[in-house]
Amino acid sequence: MKRLLPIFLVTVFISSCYPKLKPISPPTIPQLPEGKGFLLFAIDSDEVLYELKIGGKRSRSLSQEQLQKRSYYLVILPSGKYRFEEFSIIPPKDQSTKNTSETLTMLLGLVDSDDNDAKWEFEVEPGKICYAGDLRISGLEYVIRFDSHRLATLLINRSSYAYAYMKKHFPSVLDSHAMLFTGVGSDRFFERIEALKQGSGRIK
Repeated sequence: MKRLLPIFLVTVFISSCYPKLKPISPPTIPQLPEGKGFLLFAIDSDEVLYELKIGGKRSRSLSQEQLQKRSYYLVILPSGKYRFEEFSIIPPKDQSTKNTSETLTMLLGLVDSDDNDAKWEFEVEPGKICYAGDLRISGLEYVIRFDSHRLATLLINRSSYAYAYMKKHFPSVLDSHAMLFTGVGSDRFFERIEALKQGSGRIK
């Protein structure tokens, strides 16, 4: 469901103290420790991102150096429940000067009564590839008069694209670990793929 969400202007004086996530880049073939799983998600943004925070038992983040406007991210996390907590962008007026003294921060799920944490939640299961969805951040307009910025933020399920990404860049990981959608709602796409691979063509 599409929501137009307000954004808050904050001044950043110190860098985030959240532990940084470590995205896995192909052709690296990572070993998955016991009790941990793979998290796969994508970012599709019209904005220049400064930071993305993922909340759980212990919050983690991706920094400006790690973030791209459009990219998939594969990381390893302990099993458990998480959610996309907040993200920050660099305002358009500061992008040319690369000024990061001020950033616009969106607190997902804390905006109004119609927007809640559940929309942004996902789970990481041990020994599996857990696809959380594509985080779509679309800038609608920058209002110079009020120095404000409005965004449309969505978490979209694009399971077929996520599967294609894993098959192209991490085929051995995909062959040795089950893949499933763990974001909001249900999706049996990966079960259908597994059934086809096993030759049954049916989901039990």
